[in-house]
Amino acid sequence: LAMRELANFGNRLIAISKPWELAKDEKKREELDIALRRSLKILLHLAFMLSPFCPEKAQQIAAAFDLDDQLDSKSLKKLQENVLLDTVQRVRKGPLLFERIEG
Repeated sequence: LAMRELANFGNRLIAISKPWELAKDEKKREELDIALRRSLKILLHLAFMLSPFCPEKAQQIAAAFDLDDQLDSKSLKKLQENVLLDTVQRVRKGPLLFERIEG
């Protein structure tokens, strides 16, 4: 239940902040950075929460941000302190993690 609530919160946050629109305006770069960092933090928290149940899916999320093999308690502490966010330099496109559920 907590994972679903966090995922729903992340979806609402993205819908409200509209990073695709912020990226079009050079004056809104700081706002874009904040929106993307918040989204990244939520995604990584979801990966940590998912790792005991679906370790392969959690690893796919981590790998998308070049954080392979970093889903341990030390990295979770770094995430909570926002230090882990600073190590992310790029996003790699990977396979679809989950099929969309309608309804």
